[in-house]
Amino acid sequence: MSGTTGQVGSIAIIVLLVLTLHLATPGDSGLYHMGHVFIRKLYFVPIMMAAIWFALRGALVVGAGVSGIFLMFADSSPHTYGDVASQAGEVLSYMSIAAAAGLLVTQQEQIRAKGERA
Repeated sequence: MSGTTGQVGSIAIIVLLVLTLHLATPGDSGLYHMGHVFIRKLYFVPIMMAAIWFALRGALVVGAGVSGIFLMFADSSPHTYGDVASQAGEVLSYMSIAAAAGLLVTQQEQIRAKGERA
C-alpha cells in the first residue's frame, strides 16, 4: 500500500476490526459489558487517524461513517431511555471528536504553510 490508498485502507481495516470485535463481544452484564463498551471506544482510533492524515474533511467523513455503522448495529429497540441516551451520546462524541481533531489539524497545517511562506 502506498500513500493515500494505504492510509484509507488502514482506516477501513481498523473500522472493520473494531466492528467485528464490537459485534462479537456480548454486552449483557459485568465484565462482558465493560469490554463491549471499551471496544466501542476504539472507534475513536480511525477517526483520529483520519484527522491526522486528512484533516477536517477526512475526520468528518470517517466520523460520519463510524456513526452510521454504529447506528446500523445499535439495538433497534433499546430497553430504557438510558440506552437511547447512551447511543445518542456515543454518536455525538464520534462527531465532536472528529470535528475538534480535524479543526486542530487543519489549523496546524495552515500555520505551518504560513511559516513556510515567510
